[in-house]
Amino acid sequence: LGSDIDPQGVSELPNAAAFKSSGKASEWRLELCSGSDETLQLHRLSSTSGGRQANDSANSAQRIINPINENAFDSYRLETLATAERTTLTYGGDRDRWCDATISAQYVAITIERQIHILSVDCRKQEAVICHDGNILATALNCDSSFVAFGDETGTLFIVHVKTRRHVFSQIIKPSGSTPGTVPGSAIVALQFAVSESANAHITEELVVVTSEGTLVRFSSLRLCLLSQAILDGDMAVAAKIKGGIKVEFPFLSLSGRPIHASGIGGMSVTHSNGGSHIVIAGSGDACMSCWRREELSEPDGENDDVQRASTATQLADMVSFECSGSGYTKVALSLDQRYLVALSKSGALDVYERLTLTLVFRYTETLIDDFGLLAPSSTKVEAFSPTSILLAAISKPVSLNSERDDISGDSDINDEGEDRCRRLLVISLPSMEVIYSMDVSVWSWLANDIRSSQDIADTILFVEGTHVDGVQTFYLRNLYETVPMERLSHFLRAGRYTEAEAFAEENGIPLAVVYRKRLDDILSDPSHPSLSRLSSEDEAAVFADQTLDLLGHIGDTAFAID
Repeated sequence: LGSDIDPQGVSELPNAAAFKSSGKASEWRLELCSGSDETLQLHRLSSTSGGRQANDSANSAQRIINPINENAFDSYRLETLATAERTTLTYGGDRDRWCDATISAQYVAITIERQIHILSVDCRKQEAVICHDGNILATALNCDSSFVAFGDETGTLFIVHVKTRRHVFSQIIKPSGSTPGTVPGSAIVALQFAVSESANAHITEELVVVTSEGTLVRFSSLRLCLLSQAILDGDMAVAAKIKGGIKVEFPFLSLSGRPIHASGIGGMSVTHSNGGSHIVIAGSGDACMSCWRREELSEPDGENDDVQRASTATQLADMVSFECSGSGYTKVALSLDQRYLVALSKSGALDVYERLTLTLVFRYTETLIDDFGLLAPSSTKVEAFSPTSILLAAISKPVSLNSERDDISGDSDINDEGEDRCRRLLVISLPSMEVIYSMDVSVWSWLANDIRSSQDIADTILFVEGTHVDGVQTFYLRNLYETVPMERLSHFLRAGRYTEAEAFAEENGIPLAVVYRKRLDDILSDPSHPSLSRLSSEDEAAVFADQTLDLLGHIGDTAFAID
């Protein structure tokens, strides 16, 4: 593994003890809020309107809805999933993140200082609490969320098995070329898992780590799905073999010996395709964006006929040498169709690049942005978008409360304590530069890192909203459900809430046949469906048959009925 990394940290057996904190407990108190749900109505208003106010039951504050155009929605659903609070007199400025949240298809991970709270994806159950003796700066879940990786301010990387809360791996990340034991690790500021191979029923992953001083580390050949099963089965021999196969690389992010991002790395995007992997780095220095490629070569393994992956060294493929608006990039993300890269500059502009050529396609500066996340086009009116459009959720830079225009400046003259200021949660369509809707949120608000697939993220936006009142610091984990009636109806149907779906369909003029068809499909596709399991007598079966015939009559589709 070379002198840059301690071999013991890679090949040691999984620790038998649960990973627990050795420091004092965090002051934050987290509570789940099952059933905290409100639907706020928004009338269609013209673009000149200042918006309407609605009461926010979670924090008794006024929430301002700012429809920007004639396509403003009629209603939306805002759900508070969890809250956490503590008593404190210091809370930093409006740019300090109190916590981070990551959502996968299985879990929601909330990182608060020295704790990681793992919740079920619906946030109705707390699956695990992982405590550390120092502040956690970055968190990532692997592809099936069986492991959580996190890094702290000492530059130490940890990987913990979620179900058993067992610490299975740790390593201090040191600058490349340093002598072990002489140079302390720098803080880990970014982590990302990526699936590198899924052939032969074996999923292989990669973990990319970035430190505050610009060190990049690639941990590859991670068979974490197999490792999870080995831990659950208690098979330490298999676990040790899997851990022993981990490969490590320290790519030199330099050109002709000169660091490309000497002023810092803001974010990254890691993707894998046939024949290689790509890492796109957003930062500042001699380049604001760089693309790195590593070729993957397949070699047969004579022992078990598996295909082993041999890799070349990571090489610079391309870079953007100019800086946007005089500043570097802080975040980069790949569009869902993998055609474009969306980059956020320090000044708040959004730039969209063609991925293969790194050609700037267009720039959005109508509203200055502090954070963004990509959405699937089905999150709103699909017919309003072209196949090449990009839909994203964004958190703006601070703006004066109740302002009607998005004339947000990066350095506001309003005080830094958040008074008389807010941010805006927006959904923006690019390249049409159209704001689909805008909602005022607290000045302490951040989007969750969404690693779900496009079909899972189509109808929700997860974000964190904080308040500070009378020495009590509180944050709310909120879920915003899209307001297009068909999307709202789909949410009810996916959850099996047919009575609510029928009422909603009637209110919005949607044919009830849509609800009945989905209801019958669900029953027929699941032999253990409650509607069938309760049929214990002929009378109950006859009633069920009559109800089914009645539904089929309302659907009016003969082919569906015969099916």
